[in-house]
Amino acid sequence: MIKLTISLICLSALLLSTASADNIPWPVKREIDLASGFGDYRSGRFHAGVDIRTGGVTGEPVYSPVDGYVWRIRTNYQGYGKALYVRGPDERIYVFAPLGQIYARNR
Repeated sequence: MIKLTISLICLSALLLSTASADNIPWPVKREIDLASGFGDYRSGRFHAGVDIRTGGVTGEPVYSPVDGYVWRIRTNYQGYGKALYVRGPDERIYVFAPLGQIYARNR
């Protein structure tokens, strides 16, 4: 799996698929503490991701939940900021953002 390092408190994982995600592992190896959930209402729109807190730990390791490949890396001063997109073998796209740092490696 791809190992990612983040240096912000919040990680957003967005699944672009209509299939069930029940058997997909969480991208962090800690107790899950959600800052917000998928579909939460936000100022005229619905949140399209899941925000996971890292307990205030900078540089907390984050793992791709599937074996796949880095499909896109994007940086922007608005929106997600630094984002990493992973495409899984099932064609789902997993978006990890906002990231303070992007470091990826194979297992």
